[in-house]
Amino acid sequence: MNIFRHLHTMLHVVAFIATTSLAMATRKYDAVVVPGGGLDHSTRQPAAWVISRLESALELDSNTRFYIVLSRGTPHRAPPRDGGDYPVDESVASARYLMEHGVSSSRIILDTWSLDTIGNAYFARTSVIDPLSLRSMCVVTSAFHAPRTRAIFDWVFGLDVSSPQTFRVDYKISPDTGMADDVLTARREKEEKSLIRLREHTIPQVQTMQQLAEFILVNHGAYNAEGCAKEREPSCSTAASSY
Repeated sequence: MNIFRHLHTMLHVVAFIATTSLAMATRKYDAVVVPGGGLDHSTRQPAAWVISRLESALELDSNTRFYIVLSRGTPHRAPPRDGGDYPVDESVASARYLMEHGVSSSRIILDTWSLDTIGNAYFARTSVIDPLSLRSMCVVTSAFHAPRTRAIFDWVFGLDVSSPQTFRVDYKISPDTGMADDVLTARREKEEKSLIRLREHTIPQVQTMQQLAEFILVNHGAYNAEGCAKEREPSCSTAASSY
């Protein structure tokens, strides 16, 4: 059953790529948005699949005003540390990669708050998109991450809007480069379960930005006082190395 569900998901991904790639080549965006996806702890650089996202984002360089790189880190693993023993934020590593590939720092906006994909979307909207009055964006993420990312961003950017056209959000999918087969399989299964839970439980209960703020800041274990006060232990699951 999992195989058929995965094939169904991937067929939707392939169809989505085919129908949007031509439009993206000519559209102009206020921002290209790259969700967090993990760091290579040995090099303190973005993970290989995140580099794939960044390379796909760079293909839109002439089409966008800003790059918004997301994520402080993840609750699943402690962050690597730099030479001064400071933690390395994912968004900082992604920003550094973009600058090394010719993007001016003045075009890069960092999210140094979020710790998961829902947080990526929430903090991107409340801390960057709304304050800067940005309205058109292209979210770039990996194939394994794309279905849930799209569901989350469509939901978050559809809350409390004056019309469905308030935001234009496109999606660009990058290859799952560099992830071991067993890790990719485990992560796909985790993504599918999380997407079901999101659609059946979270989205029906959170239908305004105020409700979303309460969900993130009061109820979400990655952000609330109770969750942050606990001593965390890294996950030992197969999927953990995909973060």
